[in-house]
Amino acid sequence: MPCFFTMVSAFLQIPYGYLIDSKGFEKILPFCIFAVLIGSLVYWLCDNHIFIGISRLIIGAGCASSYILVIFIATTYFKKTIIPLLISLGEISVGLGDYFAGNVYLYTFKYLGWHMSNIITIIMISLLFFYSMFLIRKIYKIKFALPTLTANRIKVPFKEIIHHIIKLAQKPTNIAIFIYSFLTWGIIMTFAGYWGKSYYINMHNYSKEYALSIQEIYWISFLIAVLIVGTCTNVIQQAKKYIIILTLIGFIAHLIFIIPILFSYSMIIVITILCGISGSGIALGFFIIQYLNSQDKGLIISLNNLFVVLGAMVGQVIFSYLISFDFNKIFKLPNNINPYFYSGIIMLLICSILALLAVIFIIRGVSVYQKNEYNNP
Repeated sequence: MPCFFTMVSAFLQIPYGYLIDSKGFEKILPFCIFAVLIGSLVYWLCDNHIFIGISRLIIGAGCASSYILVIFIATTYFKKTIIPLLISLGEISVGLGDYFAGNVYLYTFKYLGWHMSNIITIIMISLLFFYSMFLIRKIYKIKFALPTLTANRIKVPFKEIIHHIIKLAQKPTNIAIFIYSFLTWGIIMTFAGYWGKSYYINMHNYSKEYALSIQEIYWISFLIAVLIVGTCTNVIQQAKKYIIILTLIGFIAHLIFIIPILFSYSMIIVITILCGISGSGIALGFFIIQYLNSQDKGLIISLNNLFVVLGAMVGQVIFSYLISFDFNKIFKLPNNINPYFYSGIIMLLICSILALLAVIFIIRGVSVYQKNEYNNP
């Protein structure tokens, strides 16, 4: 069932980006929340497998726009100097929401039962829907007073959107950011999002509880780093500097990961924290790409988010195949090293190297863009 949610979310990224750019987010936000509400009602009231699958599709369709809307609103209605902070707060909200929503639902289901847990969920979504309607009314008043907020909306007809997307995707710097986002989020969701616990259990013989606690350290370090990066970044020059530093940290951390002699408890904790810190550069990727494509924010953000979603999906699948391969066939490892999960870690190292190369192209592209902007104000 989770694949229904993920697939429809990925499929709708670009349509939502176009609609946000062309129509504004005011109509999209309440519609998406209402779709989640309908999907949740269907999920609660229907016990047929087909309808449960349909409910997941509807919920996925409603949630698909959430991250795009967060970044679009942050980059459109607030000062440029706090855009990185707002993107980081959005990233943190998504992460915390994912963690707490699952745990709250599990807790209410365990102690209050099926019906009450779904009633609580539906009440929360309903309150969010009515709150969104209230916010939209406020936004309309602001736009009426400041009509320039709608002046930069995309004017491309929907039938020509494919050609417009191709045009955006042909820009080398955009391609580099797509690759960076794909690889970075792929690393995060492959390891911290899914396979990390199994790695610690099979590679280091930790208990399930202990392995899970280390995995949570990864997420905590990621969220704290995202907040710090967002707070410290005010201009594009800082974003260029921080993204290369964070990517280098990730490369070094994954390089240490493959050195068996350094597999001590304290070193594992340090590496885990460094990996979490390096992932915070994902927020800078969104900041840079909207800076380079200010006329197509919704569409370019949705394209980048599409690569983020695909990175998570592809990374987990490839890792699952690699851990069935015995690395001893290539190089003889010490007997205390699990050769199958070692193959998976090699994949993460390769991804971090490719991400570093992508960042080099990003920095070069941003510098060229700044030079052109300076020469042609």
